[in-house]
Amino acid sequence: MLDSIIKKIIKKPERSPIEALQEYLTKHGYGGMIIPHTDSFQNTPSSPESNRLQVLFDFKGSAGLGIVLENAAALFVDGRYILEAQNLISPSLEVFLWTQKSIQDFLDEPEKTSKKLILGFDPLLISKNCLEDLKN
Repeated sequence: MLDSIIKKIIKKPERSPIEALQEYLTKHGYGGMIIPHTDSFQNTPSSPESNRLQVLFDFKGSAGLGIVLENAAALFVDGRYILEAQNLISPSLEVFLWTQKSIQDFLDEPEKTSKKLILGFDPLLISKNCLEDLKN
């Protein structure tokens, strides 16, 4: 599911991939999308095309998770990648260490969401543990 969306949106060179995804989310009634680094086997992607974080965020690290909302975007990484993420990514995107800010804390910020948030995700790419963490 997510790969087909990404293939559609990257064909719009007049917008950044994040802006194109935000437009897609608004058009289809989603408040946001969870973008994992892993593939459907919970492994590191084997090709640049299947590395969703690289396609959308230009992030080449081997661990991370992105959240794209209608009006914001964030990348959560571990300590190995914080400098790379801050240097490679657009200043309009927020970068957080997993240990310093949770995804839930990011989503709970009032300026991020003013209504009940419907997050889209690809069930083949999100582990059960990740979903449980997001529920809590």
